[in-house]
Amino acid sequence: MDRNPIDEIISYNKPLLQHVVPREDDGKDLTQEALRRKIEALTNSTFQFFRGTFHLMAWDLLLDRVPGAKRATPEGLIVGDLHLENFGIYRGQSGELCFDVNDFDDVGSGPLDLDLKRLCTSALLLPGLTQGVCANAARTIALAWAEEVAKLGGRFPVLPWTLEKADGRVRELLEEHGHKTREELIAKVAPGRAHKRFDDPQKFARPAKPWIQVVEKAFSEYQESLKQLKAPDAPKGCDILDVAYQFKGTGSLGRLRFSVLVRRAIGDERRRHLFGGCRATRGRVSPPPISASWRRLGERTNPPRGKWILTASHGVTRITRNCKPMRANAARCWRGCTVATTPR
Repeated sequence: MDRNPIDEIISYNKPLLQHVVPREDDGKDLTQEALRRKIEALTNSTFQFFRGTFHLMAWDLLLDRVPGAKRATPEGLIVGDLHLENFGIYRGQSGELCFDVNDFDDVGSGPLDLDLKRLCTSALLLPGLTQGVCANAARTIALAWAEEVAKLGGRFPVLPWTLEKADGRVRELLEEHGHKTREELIAKVAPGRAHKRFDDPQKFARPAKPWIQVVEKAFSEYQESLKQLKAPDAPKGCDILDVAYQFKGTGSLGRLRFSVLVRRAIGDERRRHLFGGCRATRGRVSPPPISASWRRLGERTNPPRGKWILTASHGVTRITRNCKPMRANAARCWRGCTVATTPR
């Protein structure tokens, strides 16, 4: 295979350095800190390297650099970066807990079998298991995928995997998480007195004031957009308690990502809410990202679609997503927001 993965990793991550996010107390760049953590994570294990370099696998497949792995399906809407750790438990729009795909950062249009190849590869690279166990897991995933696609036959929506439908270990996980409350979640990320600040230095850092102002402005515009959409459960009377830069994921490290802790008035009560994974992009404020609960429960939404394409610039071939504007009915989901401009 004719490629230099180190050069491609540098080429992919270098543009992130244009976003300088000073830490509040010492002025150190949080983007550089996040990228340092990413490089460390990539060297920890084969699986971590796989998780943090989706772009490498996508290039390999789209450029036909892997013998015997040419696309064999038509194009359609795909998750993109689909692996075993991108499944999880969340509370859907109906209020029920669901087990499903929970990361849609790289949703786009592409070969439908790219999702399957990446998911099966993640099974083959699972740490701490024998090669036979991993191979059997990958084989089971592939056969189940083919079987479910045949059943689906293009019918939507796909029903969520809830407690009523689940069994085995998935059912145990849903029952275990069903006892957790919002207060417990808030106490976990903001364990200090009164739970008003993000306190885990491994996951959060406090950015300089200009960036806090950017996030606060975007959050305000986000609330206003929900009001314009006449969302029935839009946040009202929210006071921002804290804003933090977030170190999360492996492939996402280095991207602009913030969490917001707010206090919301509900009748005579004031409850705390966590808005995690707010993403910053240059030039526009977007509606909140489409969550798995929207997609699975049949809301009239149009996910952030885009076609994965190959582009050439200065002699370097890159994989990029030619995104179309995203439109969404934000009805009942306000778990996150997309932040707008870079501070001048």
